[in-house]
Amino acid sequence: MTPKSNNPKAPPTKSYRLTDRTIDNLAYLVDIGAAKNHTDAIEKAVEHMATEERTKRKLMEENDSPE
Repeated sequence: MTPKSNNPKAPPTKSYRLTDRTIDNLAYLVDIGAAKNHTDAIEKAVEHMATEERTKRKLMEENDSPE
């Protein structure tokens, strides 16, 4: 899947390949209504991962600080 643009100032496009498992997971999120489409599923998955990382870091910082 290569995005195309008619804009001459647009940067060169790149092609990204997703694994079959990832595509199946994206389709699953769409099928159960958790996402409107694959793009929405990707955005929600990335947000979920970032939130988990922030929470994990916050917990680690709280455990490392002296009480």
